Amino acid sequence: MLGNDVVDLRDVDARSKTFRQRFDERVFSAEERLAIVHDSDSHARRWAHWAAKEAAYKLARQIDSTFMFAPSRLIAHFSPVAIRRGDGFERRGTLVFERPSIKQGFPLIALPKVELRSFETSERIHLVAAPETVDWRTIDFAVQRMEPGEQDSSIAVRRMVMDDLAGRLGVSAKRLSIGRRGRIPTVLLDDAEIDAPLSLSHHGAWIGYAFQLEIKAGVPARIGMA
Repeated sequence: MLGNDVVDLRDVDARSKTFRQRFDERVFSAEERLAIVHDSDSHARRWAHWAAKEAAYKLARQIDSTFMFAPSRLIAHFSPVAIRRGDGFERRGTLVFERPSIKQGFPLIALPKVELRSFETSERIHLVAAPETVDWRTIDFAVQRMEPGEQDSSIAVRRMVMDDLAGRLGVSAKRLSIGRRGRIPTVLLDDAEIDAPLSLSHHGAWIGYAFQLEIKAGVPARIGMA
């Protein structure tokens, strides 16, 4: 289980002049708003917090499909120190769900503490969220700008992740497809769902994904099989 989110910092929707202070008050906690104001790059920090909420929501939905998105209750905590990565920075943090998820008629579902990794440049934010206990070596993630002429970001991100998955699995991309379990994307190999949690995202000119793939003896686990 994992989630990811992309924010195009140069998209009109992300520019500080296009939204009002009420947005911050509605979606961020007082602690988050203070962290945003005092960050040396408050623009990137704002959208890192937003991406964290979106990614954590996607992760929670993989555990409980009835989980509701309430951004002001998904509070991200980031380290004040960012790590230089190429032409940008990596910002790390955590997010703790306030209370167990409630499914009517079923026991409470305990949601895990989430580790956040935000990869930031002057152009975009790509945030990946995974349970705190995860082995990050099992997670593949990538972000890229759409190719010139591409207009359908949904198709573009699916093509990108299928190419990566095919390489990791050592199979033809033609054998792979993306299915759905409710609103949750799944990976299909020869039309059978495999155990590979997947998260897709796109915003503006940018597309990104994250998936977790543990291959045993060269064969990915299939749902419902030992």
